[in-house]
Amino acid sequence: MIERSEIDANAMEFKSKAHVIRVLKSGDKTLFCANDILNACGIKAAGKWLERNAYHRPDMVFTKHIYPVRAGNAYRRMEMIFVMAAVGKKLVKSTCCHEETKKWLTEEVFSYRADAESGSSDALDEQRAKWREWADTLRRNYEGNGSYGGVETRQQAEDLSKRIDDILLELLEIKWCVMSAKHSSD
Repeated sequence: MIERSEIDANAMEFKSKAHVIRVLKSGDKTLFCANDILNACGIKAAGKWLERNAYHRPDMVFTKHIYPVRAGNAYRRMEMIFVMAAVGKKLVKSTCCHEETKKWLTEEVFSYRADAESGSSDALDEQRAKWREWADTLRRNYEGNGSYGGVETRQQAEDLSKRIDDILLELLEIKWCVMSAKHSSD
């Protein structure tokens, strides 16, 4: 279940029976709270775990954002560490997360896109429609004449592959001759 914050339309929370993952829409990106992800995976001191295991990795990018946190009847804004879905998946893989929690995170939480609700996913839908149309055209062409792009049989594809290999070998031989001639003249 996802709930929007009363104070900020870009702040949301994913809730399961046992866990809460804070989600923030920043521009066109959907970000997930790194501490919440690690807490859901059973890591008690998420900040220290990040310092020891994740901050030094160049494939994991972390950003700090202000997020509204409910404190009694009011909200206060706190700085929190957020990651994109790909980094969140890497965090889950690098912990001993329970299978049920891992499934919930990967299938429900990380697949969520904040722009899907706001209607700004028209460009993405348009791109998907173009890809589907291209794939359908390719499939119809294959069904119609039994070829993908002019290569009708497996034998023709293998012959074409052999010709390309022969051309590449000839180019390597030419390069070798040029390089050996260049070194002998020095």
